[in-house]
Amino acid sequence: MTQLTVAPGTRVERVARTRRYLMCPPTNFDVVYSINPWMDPGKPVDGSLARLQWEGLLHTFQNLGHQVEFIEPLPGCPDMVFAANGATVIGGKVLSVRFRHAERAAEGPAYLEWFRARGYETHQAVHVNEGEGDYLLAGRYLLAGTGFRTDIRSHREAERLFGLPVAGLRLVDPRFLHGPRHRGHRLGPLQQHPGDALRRAGPAARGVGAVRRARRRRRLPAGGASPEHRRASGTPMTANTVEQRRASGTPMTANTVEQRRASGTPMTANTVDAARPRGETPVKGGTVTWACAPGFPPSIIFPFTPPERFGTRNLLEFQILMYRPLYFFGTHGTPEVDYDLSIGEPPEWSEDGRTVTITIKPWKWSNGETVCADNVLFWVNMMAVKGERYGEYVPGYFPDNLVSYGKVAENKVSFTFDKVYSKRWVLMNQLSTITPMPRAWDRTADGPANASGDLADVEAVYDFLMAENGALLEEENSDRVRWADSPVWSVVSGPWRLKSYTMEGVVTFVPNEHYSGPNKPHLDEFRQIPFMSDGEEYERLLASPDDIQVGYLPLSFSTEPTDDPTRGGPNPLAEHHTLVPQAAFCIRYIPLNYNNPTVAGKMLAQTYIRQAMQHTLDQDRAAREIYHGYAYRQDGPVPRYPASDLISPALQGAPVLPFDPGRARELLADNGWDTSVFPAVCVNPGEGPGQAGAGIPAGTRLSFSLRYAEGRPALTQLMEQFRDGAALAGIEMRLQAVYGSVLVAEDAPCVAGPDSPCLWELSTWGGGWVYHFPSGEILFKTDAGGNFGHYTDPKADELIARSVTTDDLSAFYEYQDYIAEQVPVIFIPNFSLRLFEVANNLRGFEPINPFGMISPENWYYVENSE
Repeated sequence: MTQLTVAPGTRVERVARTRRYLMCPPTNFDVVYSINPWMDPGKPVDGSLARLQWEGLLHTFQNLGHQVEFIEPLPGCPDMVFAANGATVIGGKVLSVRFRHAERAAEGPAYLEWFRARGYETHQAVHVNEGEGDYLLAGRYLLAGTGFRTDIRSHREAERLFGLPVAGLRLVDPRFLHGPRHRGHRLGPLQQHPGDALRRAGPAARGVGAVRRARRRRRLPAGGASPEHRRASGTPMTANTVEQRRASGTPMTANTVEQRRASGTPMTANTVDAARPRGETPVKGGTVTWACAPGFPPSIIFPFTPPERFGTRNLLEFQILMYRPLYFFGTHGTPEVDYDLSIGEPPEWSEDGRTVTITIKPWKWSNGETVCADNVLFWVNMMAVKGERYGEYVPGYFPDNLVSYGKVAENKVSFTFDKVYSKRWVLMNQLSTITPMPRAWDRTADGPANASGDLADVEAVYDFLMAENGALLEEENSDRVRWADSPVWSVVSGPWRLKSYTMEGVVTFVPNEHYSGPNKPHLDEFRQIPFMSDGEEYERLLASPDDIQVGYLPLSFSTEPTDDPTRGGPNPLAEHHTLVPQAAFCIRYIPLNYNNPTVAGKMLAQTYIRQAMQHTLDQDRAAREIYHGYAYRQDGPVPRYPASDLISPALQGAPVLPFDPGRARELLADNGWDTSVFPAVCVNPGEGPGQAGAGIPAGTRLSFSLRYAEGRPALTQLMEQFRDGAALAGIEMRLQAVYGSVLVAEDAPCVAGPDSPCLWELSTWGGGWVYHFPSGEILFKTDAGGNFGHYTDPKADELIARSVTTDDLSAFYEYQDYIAEQVPVIFIPNFSLRLFEVANNLRGFEPINPFGMISPENWYYVENSE
């Protein structure tokens, strides 16, 4: 594809050249159904006028020297005349259409077959898209509409297929249902110069306002399009020009003239750096804009989060700002409880070690309610009835391991366990699951309920709250834009409340003026803006450093290595930002789907195959070359940073399964695989010694699908390195990049059945699991909420059970050693969650919370007063 490269502002002279067009005669054109506001089957259609207009367009193309080809119209497809809707064609590749409305469904296969028969490289679309009615090639960008027809997830499909960055444009008026479009279906590339504004703009700068503003500038009548814009078909002609503008205003930073100085409110010792340089004056107010990692917009506001949406973005960077858990962790940079920021006082234990009593501090909800025992019991009852729908629920543990619980006083609850457990474990991994919920949420659509006191009410209350949340797996934000004004979700206990959530995914928080905990916010607003890729975020930091006060340096963009993954090295953005690594108390891994009903699931169940795969991932090289020192080798289920006494002595030295493709080949050959071919082939099926294992027939190829989150170059490089290393042992890894939130929704914990094929094999969102206490029940115990691949091993279950009933670390070490040997997941380098780039005039950001929580209430601007 030819592209124009010119300096911004240079006038581009268009040069005439011949093109190829595909047209469909209007033989069957009619309006016999209504799928947009312009179609009224009750009004007559002038077929003769339609034919004259079509022929006039055809003759214009031909008289200008263009080549026109034709597709035969299908009976019963009156809209097939609109050929631009038939497919998207760029550089010889064709992405089929997938119409939203059944009335047009037959057109897609007809157009796809036309292209296939003529030698084009055709691809069947997975998500709804309406071809070049919503896609327009503009230089090196693909402009893509969404809103009334094309599903936003199809933008990722197009981006992957054509290798072009997609600029999404959301349509806001159903009368203007098309995205950027051109007339006719061009079979060759379009050459245009993308404006400099488009080159710089991120997703937050495109969409609703842009399209709305374009309509105002054309001065269209309020009732609809003017008559000259209506064709005989009743379909409007939409404008080709879409303005690019910034989303929802300019954030107020410390450098803007609107910045207010400190109003006399003292900065607390917790929020003002003790070592603040002389001459700096704290500034009250302002806005901090946070750059979100690509692929994971907040998708659930209800803190009772199900496994398929249980992750850092939803929990630790969104919900916890509004809804405080019973116990808060990691404030001072250590993996411990912070009782000052916790709603619960320190637990009080009975002499027999089985009953714990907790006093609740008299914090206030934003509606004036006092946080109380009933709010805690509301959550616990929810777990008792709906535990399988909560991401941290583990069958047999909290609250299943309680013999009784209840309200001791209005501000006090008690829990009696079925046996003596490790007190540290109960605090960090059991009581930590509780987030008090207000009485205002204890209701159904019919009115108030009593889920805090009656288990029979829980089901209906849960259904009501999930309905208030909206669809879990939809990628569009139409439900989420209602959250800020919801009478349910606006009742908060944390330092922030949600001001807005836009259709483009921009999230804005403002201080909760009724927050009664310590460390009240100093800022006026905290904005979170989305990006489609690491590269887009980095370009924005370079081009407009004042736009983002908390961004991140993509791991693959760091220019020089560091020798300590917890400390920042050389920073290419140092002029405006300070580099702060976010080293979290977590492990990183690739989940495996043991419930896959095909032979892939049978192969993953074999320990020797998992060990062979682990032997082919060179973690040390990846930490050095891909992550530039901001990562370290992960050999087992316990993080090595921050330093603690929790890691097994056996895992502190040489790795149990080091990078060794030769050893991997030996393991495979010793168990019935021919590794002289690629991929290796099963030649000795069966369950005996030296055989491949149960359910693996002769001739099976050792090949797996590996899906990973797109838009993260470092993760892509790691997956490619893993693929290449696995190939050395005869293992084929078929890579596929998938938009992050789509990936975690589609590759969720599953059980094969009529409604769930459960066919994913290996999948990684580039994350892992952030621990409070790194015992294994949440990840590796049978049927646990965080056990995404449904790994099950009776011995692992036994070791986990032993490790949580004592504070003696020897049982915990034995569990670790077993998991490291069995590799229920593929361990990958433990890299920093992010390399934060923090504005040089922003304070209170450090120390970094090792559990991944953020505390924008601690942040404040400074001015140099000297």
